[in-house]
Amino acid sequence: MILQSIAPPPNDFDFVHARWLLHHLSQPEHAIRRMIDALRPGGWLLLEENDFFPFYTSTSQLYIDFMITFVENVVRPAGGNAYLGRALPAMLAEMGLQRVSGEGAFAVLQGGSPVAEFYSLSAEQIRERIIESGELTAHSGDCDQPFRPKVITDSGDRDHASTPSIVSARGCRRSAPSTRVQVA
Repeated sequence: MILQSIAPPPNDFDFVHARWLLHHLSQPEHAIRRMIDALRPGGWLLLEENDFFPFYTSTSQLYIDFMITFVENVVRPAGGNAYLGRALPAMLAEMGLQRVSGEGAFAVLQGGSPVAEFYSLSAEQIRERIIESGELTAHSGDCDQPFRPKVITDSGDRDHASTPSIVSARGCRRSAPSTRVQVA
């Protein structure tokens, strides 16, 4: 990854944007610092990252258990942070950016929808790692297929679950001091 091995040119960009990148890194602060260094004075940094807290509101305990198992046995061992989004505004402020702000949003997926199918297929891809953890079995509870919770696969109007949130944080690099010379 370029941000971990090669620094972008310093003071070269008016705008730097990263989406769904930092939560995969074991040291996201290092990448953020490089992005800030690449900004020109007055340039803006926009970061968009996941935060998995909304899944705790699901009505399906299996979905909650699956997401917790996913975070603990797939994301965290790979060096990732599934709860990074909420920390971004404070990180940007601590790194000296000005006019820092943030906002978040999450979707409520309905069973059987295209988004639900995406989550279901994602669950299938990590199925073996989850089973190997021993925390869930191949045929846990409320499933119509192994590791496809009904809240994800059903098409009924009553089956809903929260997706991870997306947190956007932005800040402006401090402008260079004015070097205007007054002419009399």
